[in-house]
Amino acid sequence: MVLLGSAASAPDWKFLAGRSIPIAWSSIPEILTRLNVVLAGEVRGEATVTGIPDSLQESRCVWYNPGAFDQLEDELLADVPPEITRFHRRQVAVVLQFLEDWLPAHCTLADPPSTQRQASNKILQSAALAQIEDCGHIETRFLGDPREAKPGYVLKHISEGRHVSASQALYAQVATEESLSVLSDGTTTPIIAQRLLEYDTEFRTFSFGGERATVAIPRTRRTDIVDLQFYADEISRAHVCECPVNETIWSSIESALGLTTFAADYVLGAGRPYFFEVNPVFTMSWLPGECLDALAEAVARWVHRCSRG
Repeated sequence: MVLLGSAASAPDWKFLAGRSIPIAWSSIPEILTRLNVVLAGEVRGEATVTGIPDSLQESRCVWYNPGAFDQLEDELLADVPPEITRFHRRQVAVVLQFLEDWLPAHCTLADPPSTQRQASNKILQSAALAQIEDCGHIETRFLGDPREAKPGYVLKHISEGRHVSASQALYAQVATEESLSVLSDGTTTPIIAQRLLEYDTEFRTFSFGGERATVAIPRTRRTDIVDLQFYADEISRAHVCECPVNETIWSSIESALGLTTFAADYVLGAGRPYFFEVNPVFTMSWLPGECLDALAEAVARWVHRCSRG
């Protein structure tokens, strides 16, 4: 197996490789800097593409996982002068789209990038999850104008970006009069407003081609910000647990989103899962060691199964 990723997912590969799992590494940004496409003019036939490692075409499975699509695109623009960032972004987007289109035709992928990107769209994802039976459904509103949001709902950006204004950023947080005033004063941008759920445990189920591991994270909301990344003490207490939902739920998610590999974030209510989101690309190495051991075992089972064809 080859993990085709970026700086965000490199730590995951290092911890997996450190546990002697036979998984190779390839960098998306490095490929894009070496990529050459030669079109044969009047001669019919496929374009000649160089700069892509042979290991990708030879592997029984390529796991395309940049960690987060927005972080991948930021990495590709890291050294670009601000005055040409928009221009450069458009050029890079074309080349990246070519690579992501080329890969499914020439490599054995866990999931095609086009499917991953579509499933990453929070509007399309929420609409697909809403069709799954035996799931609880969180009241979710996608607002073209953030000024339509109301206090008491959890606000999130539609993408992973955090920008609100030149000096302030928005994380997953409960709307207050103060936060809504910041949104009203900034550039109008679409936003997600979800009904606030009260819970004391958040679950993450990681699925690798059907091989799964679940962790439970204790949660206590102490501020208006509910974003997990701000609660290192809670992350440190994450532990491995039995998956609390019926196995058929995962088959339904795979069918609804077209994915085989993902990380699902959810809570329980009245015996049913309420999904905050399902991440087609994700990272794991932020979790404590016990959790990483369980995740590594699941990946090892997946790699072993792929190696048998």
